[in-house]
Amino acid sequence: MDILSVLAGGDRRSIGRVGAVVPFVLAHPEQLPVLLDGMEGEDEVLRMRCADAAEKISISRPDWFVPLRSRLLRLARTSVQQELRWHIAQMLPRIGLDASQRDVAITILLEYLRDRSRIVTTSSMTSLFEFAREDPPLQRKLGPILERFLAHGSAAERSRAGRLLRELGSSAGRGEGRSESARRNR
Repeated sequence: MDILSVLAGGDRRSIGRVGAVVPFVLAHPEQLPVLLDGMEGEDEVLRMRCADAAEKISISRPDWFVPLRSRLLRLARTSVQQELRWHIAQMLPRIGLDASQRDVAITILLEYLRDRSRIVTTSSMTSLFEFAREDPPLQRKLGPILERFLAHGSAAERSRAGRLLRELGSSAGRGEGRSESARRNR
């Protein structure tokens, strides 16, 4: 199967044949780099669909992305297309980044919080939360960020920020890393 041809065509309102490509790539892991080729291409529809397929694959096979981490981080840094940003944001906590790559990913996700797309911002909040699970300093930094979204964000951002603040408060133990609103609501 020529997965790029299968994913091409149409417009950004449709995911096209992503549902056929995902199981194919899961059965043929050597095709995974082809999805990244599509994410780096000129066609915005193809970029979006390749990112969608790659993100779905990363759920069950994050280990396959280890050799592709640098490419994904480069794409995360340079992409302006919202669909790429939100799919890459969702993938970053899953793919076993080393410490240096993790720092780069966190910096990128913090920048994504200023994106116009609410899907990009909510995906980035969730991914930052995932990185913060085992990182008390990041928990302390994330709490006030989530509180700002809770107070001033869109409905989707407020909802996500509230849920993440509750989880952050319950996972932060005796208050270390716990946000001010999580402490007040205790």
